[in-house]
This record gives sequence, C-alpha cells and structure tokens, in this order.
Amino acid sequence: DIKQFYRIKFQLRPVGLELVDRGGWTYFCTFESCRCREDVFKALFQMPIHNSIYWAHVTPFRSTKRLRQSLTKKWLRGTLSNFEYLIELNALAGRTFNDVTQYPVFPWVLADYTSETLDLTKVSTYRDLSKPMGGLGAKRAEQFKDRYAAMSSDGFDGSPAFHYGTHYSCSAYVTYYLLRLEPFASMAQELQYVSENLHSWIDLIFGYKQRGQEAVDALNVFMHMTYEGTYVCRGGAGVLVPPRFKKAIDWGTGSVALRSVKPKAALLVCVESCHLSAVTCGAVSADGLTFVSGGDDAVVNILECTKVHGERVLTHKGKLTGHGDAVTCVAIDTAFNVILSGSKDGSAIVWDLRTRRYLRDLRGHDAPLRQVGVNAANGNLVTITTSQLRLWSINGDLLAAATAALCTTCDVWQNGVVLVTGHANGTIACWGVKYPTDAKDVCGGTATSSFVVSKPSERGGVAKKVDAVVPSCQLVVMKLLVEHRASVTALALTVDQRQVISGDADGWCMRWVDDSMTNGAT
Repeated sequence: DIKQFYRIKFQLRPVGLELVDRGGWTYFCTFESCRCREDVFKALFQMPIHNSIYWAHVTPFRSTKRLRQSLTKKWLRGTLSNFEYLIELNALAGRTFNDVTQYPVFPWVLADYTSETLDLTKVSTYRDLSKPMGGLGAKRAEQFKDRYAAMSSDGFDGSPAFHYGTHYSCSAYVTYYLLRLEPFASMAQELQYVSENLHSWIDLIFGYKQRGQEAVDALNVFMHMTYEGTYVCRGGAGVLVPPRFKKAIDWGTGSVALRSVKPKAALLVCVESCHLSAVTCGAVSADGLTFVSGGDDAVVNILECTKVHGERVLTHKGKLTGHGDAVTCVAIDTAFNVILSGSKDGSAIVWDLRTRRYLRDLRGHDAPLRQVGVNAANGNLVTITTSQLRLWSINGDLLAAATAALCTTCDVWQNGVVLVTGHANGTIACWGVKYPTDAKDVCGGTATSSFVVSKPSERGGVAKKVDAVVPSCQLVVMKLLVEHRASVTALALTVDQRQVISGDADGWCMRWVDDSMTNGAT
C-alpha cells in the first residue's frame, strides 16, 4: 500500500525515511546511519510496489529528478496549486509534519497589516518574495550587511560569518506559532501576485540562493550550524557521532599491541609484546616523537618515533619497573625530561626520560591514582586519586593538597590556575595556589598537622605519617564551570593556555575561553 517515500532529515542528520500509503497515513522511520537509510531507500526502489509514484527500473536519483520535474510542470500549467507544490517541495527537501525540527515552511505573503480593507491589486499589499524577511526594508537590510561585513573582517572566533543568528524555522517557533487557522487563511498563497513571484522565494529556501556568494548577495546567510552537514546530538540515548581523527593511537586490544592508524587506510605502526597484558594508558610528548604506555603488568614502556629508510617507525627504547600493580595513568614532559606514572596500588613514580631510570616516589596516596600531570612551565607535578589532589615540586616536595568531590580527569594549567579538574557531577574546577604570609594561616592558627612526608631521593620503604609543618601553600578553587550535565570524562588545554576543551559521558564536548571561562561553544 506504499504510494511514496521520502528521504527525511532527523536532528539535521540524513538518517530519516518517511513512507506514505494510499490512505494518506505516514510512517516516519529513523536509522542508525545514513548508509543504513540509503540501503533501505534503494531496496524500496527495487521492490515491485504497484502504487508507487516513482518510475520503476530507474535509479533513485533519476526517479526523484523526474518526479521533481513533473511536479514543476504541473505547477506551471496550473494543475497544482501553490500550496500543493510547496508541500511537495518540502517533502523532497526532507521536511515533514512528523518532526518539529524539520517542519514544512511557507512564505509570509502579506505586508499590509494596517489597512482595514486589503487591496489585492496593489503591489504594496504584498511582501517582496525575492528577499528574506530580514532583508525587507532598507534600514534593516543595511544592519545585516554591516553585521556580515564586521564578522568577516574580525573572523568571529573562527566561525563563518552570517546575517542571521537565528533560523526561520525551528522547534520552538513551530510549537509557539503553530495555530489552527480557518481554511480561507491559506487563500493568500494562491493569489496571482504570489503565483508570479513564488519562484523567487523558492530560490531562497530550496534553490541556488541558499549558500555561497548568491546567498551573501541576497542577505540569506544563517548561522553555519543550521545547515545540512553540521549537527549536534544531545543526550546519551541519542545517536553518537563517531570521532573523525586523521590519526589515532590504539591500545587495550586483546593482542596486547600498540597501533598507530589512519582511518580508512593501512596500519601505520604496530608494536607488539610491549606488555605482558593489556595496555591501560598512554601519553604522547608535545613534539609527538615520544610515546609512553602503561599496562596491567605494572610496567611503563617508552617508545620513540624515528626514521628508518625514510619512513617513521616506533622503536622501543626502554621498560620501567617499580609499581606493584597495574599502571593507571602516565604523563610525559620533554622540557624537564621526566615521566610521571601512577598505579592502582597508590604509588606515583617520577622517572628520568633521558636515562630511563627511577628518580623518586611521590608518597601518601591512599587510593589508586586516576590522573597525573606535569606542568611544562615550572615542572610541578600533579597527582589525583578519586578525591585527593596533590601538587608537588619537581624535586618531590609536597606543595599543596586538597580534597574534592569525585575527580575523573585533570590537566595542568600554567598561569594563575595550576590545574583544571573534571568531576563526576559534571563540574569543572579551576584550582589556584594560595601563598599565606604565615603557615599558621593555612590551618586557622595551628601550624602543625599530620601529613605524609616524601623524601626526594629515597627508593622503597614505607611512607611515614608524622607531625610536621603543613605545606606553605594550599590549593583553592578559583572558578567552577558547571555547564556539563554528566560526568566529565576528558579535559585538554590548548597550547596557548587560553582555552579548555572538555567532554562528558553524554558525548558533549565544550570549549571554555580564557579569563572569563564562560562557555565558548559546543
């Protein structure tokens, strides 16, 4: 009973398909990917559907093109009304009544809202259909031209320039303005003036003036996120957008190997037998030439990227042993030639990158290490368990410590903020160091407290809990960023230390910019 079927967008992604039967009932289906949708669409063309409006034994592209040409000819002959023609164009463009984010659109026709009686013979009664709504009126048009020019010259934070920051159709507009009108209200769509000028509006919405220089000249450029091909899916239950890396390093596979790969290309590098069991963590140096991995076998491996016969290969340079359980996190810094590794047994070890030898322990952790970091500016070290943050000097002296909510990830800042941490409640905390003039200020008048002492050069032994003067500084929260709704799972800082990139368990990635640290973009 299927009469026709259309490709439909869902959340700006080409993954929808709408079926229409002879009785006018519609069925809206969404698929996991565009490829799945296309496979079903092509299969429908190959099926002997007797009631279908499409031509049999013709490719989907040619059949859809013929249908569009047939509809246009019927409209030009007057056998299709303006309303019917626009309904068909909306369907061919992927719009449907079953999705408020892709609801069919129609033109505003009338411009005279002051006269008690409309004179339908006057051109001034009608809106200029060759211009978008924002371009009507010389004053408004000039404002949008100036905005576009200013954004083009300033770069607008890397985003393409646009005339309008909002779109002419979205779910909020549809649900707010979707009023049930009397049938005569659509009569304005069928007036002679509209029939003679409707093609100009179609060029703006469905035609060649949607993008490019023609759109710029017509004042018809919207924010780039509203166009097909750019999309955002919110929520863990939604369709996840796969990452598109140019290169990727893979570990944790059953073959106990490290791989460097390019998507849809041959394997670049595969280093096997580095670990006796699964690889659990890894870190790459700033220059991209040194890679450090940790595994369930409590071993840290060092690999370097070298050229052999003109090709880059990963060469195993050393194996570091000292942890008593699985290595959970590693960090590397070539400026200070150090490697910092953390383990499930609560141990944190500083290694010399150049000599590949043990330097010192960072003791006192009573839980497995979750994250470690090295500040490239001053060499300070950061260790994090589920609830403890510790800041160390490169010589192993404990500078400051703090207890926080469940911490999931961190990265090291350089100016003012010493580190940024993400937490299970979706909060991102920016930490600074407070330097009191008197150590008594730290603990409210008492200069003695119980904490763990770390000796810089001693190897082995049990950390001692002693009464001693507390560190001369303390970690304090400078700012909280609370935009995430799920557990923060990833953090990264840009090289210029001006932006923080964060990701959460729901698949959202956010960018936070410079001093104000307000949400920059998602």
